[in-house]
Amino acid sequence: MTPDFVIVAVNNSEDPKHIDKVKMKTGDIVTRQNVVKLLENGKKIITAPGAEVSVVTVKGNKYIRTDKNSIEKDNLGSLPEF
Repeated sequence: MTPDFVIVAVNNSEDPKHIDKVKMKTGDIVTRQNVVKLLENGKKIITAPGAEVSVVTVKGNKYIRTDKNSIEKDNLGSLPEF
């Protein structure tokens, strides 16, 4: 299935558990919260290297991750920062 969006870079927040924003292949900047909404609405999002992004809920908090680990932290792999 073709992805709806491709994330090419991240902007980390001051909170080490969260990414603040992501940069899409189109050049659009999207907040982490909007990435969660897109995923929950059935959109397929991958990172530039091809890893599928999903939402993982841990202790009531939602994280965006390229793995299914229940770790309290966003993790999209080793994407460059912007």
